[in-house]
Amino acid sequence: MVVLAFLTDPDVVAKILRHLGLSTSAPALVAAQAPQPALGFAVAGEEEGPAPGEGDDDPDLRAPSDRSPP
Repeated sequence: MVVLAFLTDPDVVAKILRHLGLSTSAPALVAAQAPQPALGFAVAGEEEGPAPGEGDDDPDLRAPSDRSPP
């Protein structure tokens, strides 16, 4: 990638942004939101995971064994 120009004049930058139909001011700052607590049940549209004891035949879900790899 090659830098063709580095614009430092705010008036020139604002004029270019207005010509392109873009905002010339920064977006408003908003407060961060706290993470949502776990609900303990599946929400409509979400896939529910296997129940305890189910999926034990899947090698990725089994507990690790004490054997070393072959």
